Amino acid sequence: MGAAFRAVLTVILFLKCIPDPTCAIKCFKCSVAVPMYYTKEPIRLCKDFDYSDNFIVDCPYSTFCMKRISTAKIPVPINGVERDCALQKLETQEYTNGKWHPLISIEEPYTEGCARQDDKGARTSIIEHCYCRGDLCNSAHRTTVAKWQSVGTTPANKDAWLSKIFVRKIEPTKESHSRMLSDKEIIYSLQTHNYRPDSKIPYLNNVKRTVDYIKAQDSLSKEVELVGSWTVNVGDQDQALHLWKFTGGYEKIDTFNEFLGKSEEYQKIRKNRVN
Repeated sequence: MGAAFRAVLTVILFLKCIPDPTCAIKCFKCSVAVPMYYTKEPIRLCKDFDYSDNFIVDCPYSTFCMKRISTAKIPVPINGVERDCALQKLETQEYTNGKWHPLISIEEPYTEGCARQDDKGARTSIIEHCYCRGDLCNSAHRTTVAKWQSVGTTPANKDAWLSKIFVRKIEPTKESHSRMLSDKEIIYSLQTHNYRPDSKIPYLNNVKRTVDYIKAQDSLSKEVELVGSWTVNVGDQDQALHLWKFTGGYEKIDTFNEFLGKSEEYQKIRKNRVN
């Protein structure tokens, strides 16, 4: 009886984790310009925004609504307010049991409030990002939302995925980004590839062959590791990001590159990569 109850409970918890459009948060959505890429969604321009149902969308992969307020003087004041679901969906590919499996998670990088983007005088415009929880909470003007506060000094979520790639606690410093992401023995390298959307499966299979080949090399298997891979959908060309971990310092990266450069088998795998 206990085993059956646990099985039912597991199914219930699994179903709760599946995004459900019927219980998704609702947000107002509008864009300041017509999208440059093709989309099946209706075009909702902010210049026509009227708080009607036409501008309400379901956000199954968001727990926040977003509002971006832009102000510029060129030469007269120009104001714009863009509304949307907050970007919280993280799509990754996990390599298990000899196959790639898509994983979708919802990150929580935001806190309720507004913060201005400081460009150190690089722009003539002022951009303010606001995030809030609750259906259609991004409707009101910022001056009427008392619960929104500045979040410029809010600490990052300790459980966020990005915090897990650092090898030590990073304090405010003037060090370069490459030095901050590395120590004397462990180096992280981020690799990016562009590929056509219709070539995603052949590309991922090519990555699998590359990883399997590296694991089969005694001189590399203990010093080189693919920590994780992500895919990003960008218009008519997608991008893949691969995070590699090298144990042994920068010298191992040079050894790794030199080995692959002389390997005829790896060059064949690389030549078959779909772009």
